[in-house]
Amino acid sequence: MKYEEMKEAIAAGTINVGDDVWVVDFRYDDISKPPARNVVPTQVRIFEADIFNEPDNFHYTGRMDYSGYYFRPVGRNGNPLAKVLAPYLYDIEKTALQVFLTKEEADEKYREQVATIVGQVRALQDEMNVTFNLRVMDLEERIQ
Repeated sequence: MKYEEMKEAIAAGTINVGDDVWVVDFRYDDISKPPARNVVPTQVRIFEADIFNEPDNFHYTGRMDYSGYYFRPVGRNGNPLAKVLAPYLYDIEKTALQVFLTKEEADEKYREQVATIVGQVRALQDEMNVTFNLRVMDLEERIQ
C-alpha cells in the first residue's frame, strides 16, 4: 500500500502506531547514476512524527512528514534501531515508501520495482548501442 493509504489505515484502526510493517523503495533519478533510494524489503516499526519529543540520537534522511509518521528498522533483537526511514525522499506524491503487512508482499513489490528499472536500463542500453555502432561505423569509414 502507499504511505498515504497506511495513514488512512491508522486512522481507521486497521494498523496502529507501534506496529511492525515492511517497507520497500527502489528508484533512480538518473539511470546512469547510483539509485536515489534503495530500501530493500525492511521490517520497520511505525512511529508518530513528533520531532520535539524524539531522542538525542534521532536522525533521518529524506523529507519528514511532520503531520504523519516515520519508520525505524527493527533490529535482530526486535527493538527499533536509531536509524530513521523518512516516508518521503523528495516530495509527497512521487517518492513515498511502499508499506506492506508481510515480507512476501514487500519482496514481490521490490522485485517489481527492480524489474521496471531493468527494462529502463535495457532500453537505454539499446539506444546507446545504436548510437555507438553508428559512431564506430563512421570512424571506420575514415580509416579505409
